[in-house]
Amino acid sequence: MCAHGPITADKSPRVEEQETNEASGLPRHFEEALKELGSAIASKKVEPICTSYMALRRAGHAMPLHEFVSHIESAHGPTAHAVVISAFSHRKCFMCEDGGIVCQTCHGSGQVDRFMCPQCDGMGLRPCTFCLGTSWNDPNEVPGELRKGVFRRQVAHVEKDAARLSKLPDASKLKSAGSFSPAKRGQVVSWLVRLRARLNSLTGSPMDSEANRVVRYEALIRRIDGILEALVPAHAAPLDEDDEDEI
Repeated sequence: MCAHGPITADKSPRVEEQETNEASGLPRHFEEALKELGSAIASKKVEPICTSYMALRRAGHAMPLHEFVSHIESAHGPTAHAVVISAFSHRKCFMCEDGGIVCQTCHGSGQVDRFMCPQCDGMGLRPCTFCLGTSWNDPNEVPGELRKGVFRRQVAHVEKDAARLSKLPDASKLKSAGSFSPAKRGQVVSWLVRLRARLNSLTGSPMDSEANRVVRYEALIRRIDGILEALVPAHAAPLDEDDEDEI
């Protein structure tokens, strides 16, 4: 978290001055918001942490950022704002479930009359138009002083998924592996579509200055496209409900 300048990046409305606690020298509304943040951190729940941080931010709107951070750490420990960053990195899009919307044409099967669904290209779902398939909350809603930290956390999330991706069979093996149960196929396709969206999002982020990461992510996207092509044939027999093959 950057520790310079006042908290004014999001142009929050000014809050009228309230009574000051003589013992601490802090406005009482700021102390109350600070206490609420502590309760949210203790709950370990993403949305309460994010909303209480935003409330505290409004309460301390004109406070220098280093002082603001210092009050958080003094009240809730040196890892408190790291917890806040983690919460914002996990905050979900409020318009979808996991980045995808079930296709209304094929009802999630990926097929129409045994042919690839023309609306979702056989995926069974379409990326959410709000988060573009990442399932992450709008990055513009992340406070400016947290954005670099949130970006790093999201890169870490994607790196874990990249390790999982490396364990999947090559596309050529998937093509000869036979069909998968609808549930298994749906889970894998949904995860791959979301991972591809996240890779695209991070690659295009102004926070990313590592050229090597861009090249590697582009290679991962190509691998995902190959696996999706293997899992979504243009013409296929209906998938067997009893098939228990695993990837």
